[in-house]
Amino acid sequence: MVVKNFSEPTKVLNEMYRVLRRGGTALIVDVNRHAAGQDWRRYSSDRGLKGLTAFSMGLAFRIQKSGAYSTEQFEELISATPFHRQDIQSNGINLHVWLSK
Repeated sequence: MVVKNFSEPTKVLNEMYRVLRRGGTALIVDVNRHAAGQDWRRYSSDRGLKGLTAFSMGLAFRIQKSGAYSTEQFEELISATPFHRQDIQSNGINLHVWLSK
């Protein structure tokens, strides 16, 4: 949930590649920039969030989402790295990004 916080995310991905064994896979789980309000409501409801907790976490989610990457932006970042295989899946409010060496 932090790739969006790095000033040079390509360097982070390159370092992940460097430390992976041949044939290894890295998994990144981060906020999905294109997550819809209904995705958040489902996430919140599934966890039983209510009242002030639901409100404050919803606000934090909207703030995080504004700086998050979309699938297309992740693909662009990955294209600047040596990773040769990728799989990006939208999973509610998150993106799951598998990168293989």
